[in-house]
Amino acid sequence: PGLEHDEVAHWLINRDILAGEHALYFTEAYGHEALYHYAQAYFGAAVGDHALALRLPSAYLGVLLVAVGYALGRRLFGVRMGLLSAAFLAVLFWPVFYSRLALRAIALPVVAGLSAVAWWHSWAGEPGSGGAGGTFVAPAPRPPRSPAPLLFLISGALAGLSLHTYMAARAVPIFYALYCAYLALFHRAAFRVRWRGIVAFWLALAAMALPLVAFLLLNPGAEARIGEVDAPLRALLAGNPRPVLGNAAQIVAGFGLRGDPLWRQGIAGRPVFDPVLAVPFYAGVLLCLWRWREPRHAFLLLWLGASVIPSLVTVDAPSTIRMINALPVLMLFPLLAGQ
Repeated sequence: PGLEHDEVAHWLINRDILAGEHALYFTEAYGHEALYHYAQAYFGAAVGDHALALRLPSAYLGVLLVAVGYALGRRLFGVRMGLLSAAFLAVLFWPVFYSRLALRAIALPVVAGLSAVAWWHSWAGEPGSGGAGGTFVAPAPRPPRSPAPLLFLISGALAGLSLHTYMAARAVPIFYALYCAYLALFHRAAFRVRWRGIVAFWLALAAMALPLVAFLLLNPGAEARIGEVDAPLRALLAGNPRPVLGNAAQIVAGFGLRGDPLWRQGIAGRPVFDPVLAVPFYAGVLLCLWRWREPRHAFLLLWLGASVIPSLVTVDAPSTIRMINALPVLMLFPLLAGQ
């Protein structure tokens, strides 16, 4: 009912931008990455200073998320999977809810998802190569003037840019590090063919992320919010894993039994899926575990696992806003199980 306090905080930062106060990272409201704010501020300047204008950028990002879901699903498993993934993302409560709030989190799955699309355009060759349930077919090595390194460069730049969207994006480099390690261990021949592109990816990610990393290292007090919500992580580092294990159980249940407990992040307690979709979702996760040696299925598992890390190590699990980067791959799990 009306604007909530985080949306008002966004509006105040946007007003500062339009007044000429520019920053790479805004320390107001416990710390905010800047990318979404610049888009939101100038959009408001063009459309008007009111609640609808404040929220419209999120609505457009939500539409882009539907397109990202299509592009990634098509690239991994073919046109049919891409269309179905997009169709569900267009109506599922989780993405629709965050597409109606003036909060920066919705930018994360769009930018990170575009990074994933660019990665697979570089890596996998033809869309859906190998079939939805078949063996991955590694494309032949590309000629010396191949565009693959450029596409890897774009993917890395987008992955680095995602760090400028929302705090939960810190899990994006974790995902890519884990996935590159997986490829190096279990798909060495394909990894060797593309090593130059992978190096280009990491250089682009580092270059895009470096200004933000440098700012945060030089201003350790800029992220006050982390100190308020990281009790499970601090307990784990002190040798007590129980809070994190409890969060893990809550996150697993959050997809089909009981969801985010906070009303400002949706309908309190509502799980991501109703039973009709929850059962195939869990079955799809198990199917990907069974097929973990196939790069597409490992990609989905690691993306989902990395996306829940921000909620795993903080309070109020399962937090839909901190797990929001799961959205680009979310619907592929129940769709795989339903094939």
